[in-house]
Amino acid sequence: MAVYTQKRCLVAKISTLHRSESDAGDVCRFFDQLVGKYDDELRRYLLKMLGNQEDAKEVAQEAYIKLYRLKNPKDIKYPKTLLFKVASNLAIDRMQQKCRIYEQNCHEFDQEVDYSANTEQQVASMEALQYIAQIVQEMPKKRRQVLVMKKFSELTTREISCQLGITRSTVEQHITKALKYCRDRLKAKGLDGLDGQ
Repeated sequence: MAVYTQKRCLVAKISTLHRSESDAGDVCRFFDQLVGKYDDELRRYLLKMLGNQEDAKEVAQEAYIKLYRLKNPKDIKYPKTLLFKVASNLAIDRMQQKCRIYEQNCHEFDQEVDYSANTEQQVASMEALQYIAQIVQEMPKKRRQVLVMKKFSELTTREISCQLGITRSTVEQHITKALKYCRDRLKAKGLDGLDGQ
């Protein structure tokens, strides 16, 4: 009963956004059906991507709101596909934002810590991780998305294919090219012992 109440609350929250009265009823019914039909599956998918239930809930809500703000959301031909695509993009944006915050925190921590000879290997590992993050950021957007979804969110090739609307073969090509790019850059920097990690 609590889950149903939460879903109704989400639909009510979405319906408070500005819409004309004549359109509001149809749109509210559309979102009531959309949330009822796909919310559990969407949250499980986002939880797998983000690894955090609160983030999954927030991203799901953001995705519903983005769809609601479309001119005629009830006329969407494939609402589930669009919903998952929007949610996937929002989740990737959130992961990239967390990565940037992590890099900033690492940089601040690096400036505050007085490293001794005993921590030389830890420093080298931290520098290597920062370099890997930089390499990933340099990749084309689609390749970066595929790599993040595969290596960090641990999605299957099939799941990535469905979410990004590309073939499995294209997903595999992106993964192969991304890993080769990482290996080549690490090797050029003299960090080629890390490429298997």
